Amino acid sequence: MAGSAGIIKPGLERISRLLRYLGNPQKNYLTVQIAGTNGKGSTASYLSNILSSAKITTGLFTSPHICAPEERIRVSGMPYEGKLHHDLRTLEKGFLASCSRQVKDRPTFFELATACALDYFREKKVFLTILEVGLGGRLDATSAAGNIGKILTDLSVDHREFLGNTIEEILLEKIVPLRGDFLISCPLPQHLVHLASMICQKTNCRLEQLGRDFFYEELGDGTFNFISKNGAMKALRKNAPGDFQYRNAAIAVAAAFRIARYFNIGHGLLRRGIREGVAGTSLPGRFQKCSDNPIVILDVGHNYLSAKVLKNELIKMREKATGKIVCVFTMMRNRNPVPFVKTLGKATDHFIFFPAGKLFWKKRMMESLDLNAFVDLSIAEDFSSAYDLALNISGRDGVVILTGSFLTGEKYFKTIGRHVLQVPAR
Repeated sequence: MAGSAGIIKPGLERISRLLRYLGNPQKNYLTVQIAGTNGKGSTASYLSNILSSAKITTGLFTSPHICAPEERIRVSGMPYEGKLHHDLRTLEKGFLASCSRQVKDRPTFFELATACALDYFREKKVFLTILEVGLGGRLDATSAAGNIGKILTDLSVDHREFLGNTIEEILLEKIVPLRGDFLISCPLPQHLVHLASMICQKTNCRLEQLGRDFFYEELGDGTFNFISKNGAMKALRKNAPGDFQYRNAAIAVAAAFRIARYFNIGHGLLRRGIREGVAGTSLPGRFQKCSDNPIVILDVGHNYLSAKVLKNELIKMREKATGKIVCVFTMMRNRNPVPFVKTLGKATDHFIFFPAGKLFWKKRMMESLDLNAFVDLSIAEDFSSAYDLALNISGRDGVVILTGSFLTGEKYFKTIGRHVLQVPAR
């Protein structure tokens, strides 16, 4: 694999040199950056589909992928046309050959993928790119592209070794530097609203916050109303499962109203784009139903906040399931499985852990946590044996949840299911 795979090296020096080597492709289009702890990929997909449905050629860069790396890079919904791993190796080889010995600092996989995406978007002559931040924001490779505005989807204490120990430090890492003229934000506690407002005032940027400047009203059965000063929409339908997607969709709609001004999108075309884009967004790996009898749900959430959201969805499912709810999971070593498992334990009957490689928790490490003091836990040899055990425990009337990492989704689709790159409806 090209780049320093699995290694996080914050900083903009390598990505800046990569982009100069490619002729600074990021200067050929406008960019919106999406930061946050959770919900970034979903919100990015909603926004991309809305603008594509409004006839704006849009580039989308998200991470990580579930199965095929080409999922990370899309133009108006269509995945990257080349073989990404091959193209990244070629890019890295040429880039390193162009560097002097003094600056031969091997870029990471994420940095290479970001540079490749930005160059591909230039080739495809996009008008706008939507970049999902990999980690934080301030020193993330996507920040080298600049932007006309930023979106903040969610916020919690995460990646403390890189982003800081307090929620205030993490907020600053995610929204600074603040360029462009808008910050579309998730709901924030008052002390963080004050901090964000100060940053916005210094940069002449308008803060639009969910719950203060725009709102959504759930109507049931996947429909919701959107209300804001910029525009309102009645009875929008989302087809992506999970009540948490109402919020992601609403943030994307608010951003679409703001971005439409840059392209002089007509009122009718924008509204049609919003309606079609929200309805046409399907999100693999986000509370995705993969099978019936038993119900199998894939949710690639991998931190405490995502566990809280997943728990709420499972509590609703428990009312209908007559069998057991079984959770199959793995987790990277830089994550703490204890709060994740304890949170899901309030809605789950049994957990099955499987090891997944050198960057993930190992069997003996998981055994040392003594999670059986809080939940019923089994430890399997690999994903296949964990999945088979889950089916036996859940019964045909139960529910199997696959979670903890994007790699859980990759294991499922490669060994059990069939993954199809999603293309938005037209």
